[in-house]
Amino acid sequence: MVGSLDNPLISVLIPCYNAASFISKALLSVKNQTYKNIELIVVDDFSSDDSVVIVEKFINNYPELNIKLFTNENNKGVSYTRNKLISKSLGDYILFLDSDDFIDDDAVEYLYNIIRDNDTDIAQCLYYSEDVSGAPSGITNDFYMDGFLTGRDAAFAMLQNNITGYLWHKMFRSEIIRTVHFDANLKVFEDYEFIMTVFLNGASIAFGSQKKYHYIQRSGSLTKQSLQKYFDRVEYLDRTDALIRSHLTSENDRVILTNHKITVLSNVYINLIKNGASKETIHMLLMRFKSFSIHHILNLKGTKSKFIFFLCKYFPAGLSCLVNAKNFIK
Repeated sequence: MVGSLDNPLISVLIPCYNAASFISKALLSVKNQTYKNIELIVVDDFSSDDSVVIVEKFINNYPELNIKLFTNENNKGVSYTRNKLISKSLGDYILFLDSDDFIDDDAVEYLYNIIRDNDTDIAQCLYYSEDVSGAPSGITNDFYMDGFLTGRDAAFAMLQNNITGYLWHKMFRSEIIRTVHFDANLKVFEDYEFIMTVFLNGASIAFGSQKKYHYIQRSGSLTKQSLQKYFDRVEYLDRTDALIRSHLTSENDRVILTNHKITVLSNVYINLIKNGASKETIHMLLMRFKSFSIHHILNLKGTKSKFIFFLCKYFPAGLSCLVNAKNFIK
């Protein structure tokens, strides 16, 4: 590590793929940080545009900055690229930044102060969800709490959608993630599984109440969801179940896990309908609902959630009509 106790080195890691039209904004947002002891690492995943040229030009324009660029010899995918980013980093702390997003000027300092002041392994700030013009787009998770969560408590907070499964608005103490790897074979939610594993290994997290990260909704990004990826979330549910199963110690734990599964399956169903999935794909998903009963539905929080899942299980055609007739679920 290249840093001191009161001025640690912080690595900002950017996976890049065909990001020529927007990566400059991400790079500049790191350059402008109020916290200065930063190494910026970019790994390009065999882009077919001028991404590498733009990063090289940025490096030449700012020789005073600690920037490293690596390239994959062929297209390896975002999980492989993130593993490579971690292996190349030297920082005491790590912040992931997607190439099409950017951070506020004090984001690194803000997140580091949360870790330092709470003596935790991870810090999470709030975030903006915006379109390319800067207008609000999509739904944000605005969970905040005083204090911190550790281990299984943090993992179950993920299942309850309090802690997000997103890497990019968090800072990690590097030693807690260097022994955990992204599964390059996992097509979707690889970051969710990574964070869940870190928590189940005992990591702690504290929270900030301010928005410091700008998540940009644009087509063609690394995390763009295809129709198949919506359905692949079912595999993610099975993997989450395998991870968390040995940590279930009460009936309440089982209810939390079941509610998580129901919520994800319902959202997948709605998105498949919205995006014109085939009848065969819809039928395969609906088979997953057979394992849940009225008792499970009654344990869901919120009338809307209960109503949606009731329709998914007992009257899917009715929900399909609602989704297609009007934007029932946003």
